[in-house]
Amino acid sequence: MAVAAGIGVADLLYMAGAALAAMILVSPAGQQATQQAVQSAADAIDNLSPQSQTDTQDKTDAPAVPTTTEQCKEKEKDPCKDLQEQIEEVIDELRTRWYQYQQDPGGLPESAPAVPDPRYGLRSRTGERQQYEDKQQRLRNLEEEWNDSGCGPDLPDVWEWLTKQLEDGSSTNPYDKYPPK
Repeated sequence: MAVAAGIGVADLLYMAGAALAAMILVSPAGQQATQQAVQSAADAIDNLSPQSQTDTQDKTDAPAVPTTTEQCKEKEKDPCKDLQEQIEEVIDELRTRWYQYQQDPGGLPESAPAVPDPRYGLRSRTGERQQYEDKQQRLRNLEEEWNDSGCGPDLPDVWEWLTKQLEDGSSTNPYDKYPPK
């Protein structure tokens, strides 16, 4: 039996098995079976006897592992913490884009060239401004979600980056005329 260069029989069997499993999981019957298996596992966890849960917890010094689906739900991440991480990530992206735009290391043209430049492809200052404004819009949406969720006072630097224009003054930021007081 001829085997492709560098691929053994075990690798071929593994790939065939993975392909078969993917086909089964994509089928309606496979999806239904998966849902039933998940529900059965959740039911089994919920039905563990209190004695077996206590025995397990007494034998380890490790933090308690959730043993019911209700305990798992209690361990879910804090939505405000998730929002804060997303807001800080967008602010970092805005900061990077702002400094790159001001320095313009590639000498970008004002509009996209007809033929890609080997140094920067089809990038342009107009496109960079649009991407910067899109990131500001993302930050606006996250800030509204932060406030609607009652997560607390605004995070540091949010309003600075919501209102910070690129130095050529071409920004169409809706907060240009109404910064917070």
